[in-house]
Amino acid sequence: MDTIGMEQTWDPSPWAHEEGWAYSLGLLRPKDEDKISLRLRGAVLDQEGTIRQFYAHNPQNEEPPYVMEVVWRVVKAA
Repeated sequence: MDTIGMEQTWDPSPWAHEEGWAYSLGLLRPKDEDKISLRLRGAVLDQEGTIRQFYAHNPQNEEPPYVMEVVWRVVKAA
């Protein structure tokens, strides 16, 4: 699997080559059809400076949503 190239997650466009931006991205890897996309739903900054980001994926079927929390903490150098 190519982990370096940018994944082409958008639909092909007939004008992309005329505008030139497709070439500036370099080689693209194919879209991973099995990938699960999470959307940022909110973020909170607490009094200690910790940032909490909440991401969610709402499946199209009857499955429950996926929720992921990312916590960022400032670490002071020794």
